[in-house]
Amino acid sequence: MNILIKEAGAGEAGLICQIGIQTYKDHFARIWTEDGLRNYLHSHFNSEKLNADLTDNTIKYFIASTGNQPIGFIKIKLKRPLPCAPFDKGLELEKIYVLKEYVGQGSGEAMLHFVIDFARKLSATFIWLCSLKTNPKANRFYERHGFTIEGSIEFETDKIKPDMWVMRCDTGLPGPDQ
Repeated sequence: MNILIKEAGAGEAGLICQIGIQTYKDHFARIWTEDGLRNYLHSHFNSEKLNADLTDNTIKYFIASTGNQPIGFIKIKLKRPLPCAPFDKGLELEKIYVLKEYVGQGSGEAMLHFVIDFARKLSATFIWLCSLKTNPKANRFYERHGFTIEGSIEFETDKIKPDMWVMRCDTGLPGPDQ
């Protein structure tokens, strides 16, 4: 599958909302009650929030497409402190969402490689993310691509308390001390 990834523009908040809501429901609805899920989606995937994000120069969104079909998006935050080592700042991969029908076809891998290349272009020495402890498939995916567990943080929904792994991947670039 040929994946094209481009930076999202100000007019694409609606598309990001649509993809975000669908992928979050498909992958994470099980950890919420119906009301909790509705509240979470409303607070995280609304046009006002996404329009603000799209104008924030420390946040970047990228849309992944195959042909003319959007299949997912990436959200990264620049120069973000690692939760378990707050003096270390790297590129935070906050979201890498792929529509269910495109999972397992190499799209997530292409998107992750894009993030690693983007981090290197910005001279970021590492990328970090948080991944649900209850999602071993995602955790193995990140580990296969060089991420290691650095610690954990608490996470709670209105239904369960799954907590999250904090995972880190060095980009291979020398740090300020090297």
